[in-house]
Amino acid sequence: MKAARYAAGDKMDYTPTVAVEAGDVVVLNDRMVGIADKDIAADAKGALSLEGIYEIVKETGAIVVGEDVYWDKNAEVAFAGIVAAGSFAPGVYIGKCVEDTAADDETVKVKLERVLETSSGTATGTGTPGDDL
Repeated sequence: MKAARYAAGDKMDYTPTVAVEAGDVVVLNDRMVGIADKDIAADAKGALSLEGIYEIVKETGAIVVGEDVYWDKNAEVAFAGIVAAGSFAPGVYIGKCVEDTAADDETVKVKLERVLETSSGTATGTGTPGDDL
């Protein structure tokens, strides 16, 4: 056997070293994020959601439909970013904005996505976990 289906791909097992609260955005190896739908105790197995549309706290500034959204793990807010080819925004890509937000809105609705990478680390596009790639 070369491969066997393990899971649908919308969630993943996660065992945090510190407690995680429902709604926390968890950055995994500075490459992707998962969102805790339920509280997870420290050193206990739980699950993170890897896809779906989430309403996420954001920094001040308007974000429009289709714009790339990133997570600032230090400030713990989402922000919009336009990334030039071959460069990366100073945050972790989390997905696309799905509803226009005004500058003073506190949250943004984001369709979780992930960046696909080659073995050299070059971004090659986006996809959603579970898509046929």
